[in-house]
Amino acid sequence: MKICRTDVAGKFSIRQTFWEEFFMFRPRVQFLDPAIIPQILEEAFEILENPGVIFQWQPALELLAACGADVNFETLNARLPRALAERALQTAPREFFLY
Repeated sequence: MKICRTDVAGKFSIRQTFWEEFFMFRPRVQFLDPAIIPQILEEAFEILENPGVIFQWQPALELLAACGADVNFETLNARLPRALAERALQTAPREFFLY
């Protein structure tokens, strides 16, 4: 911590160094109301299936097609069925740390 003069009136303030601020940073997290989570998931599943997602990386399209997605290799669009998206969610960690 550094104490430094901030104005000509002679007042002092305590300022943190860059590294102190960096390591003390904590992200601000605001949780969703649990009542709206099912609606968010439902709408996300609908979007993943129709209109789908554009992937500009051929190996990703091939992998999705092998897993059961409806892939149009000309438009690079992959439509993920709900069952595929739900299976993918089951493999995601239940929790993670931001810091």
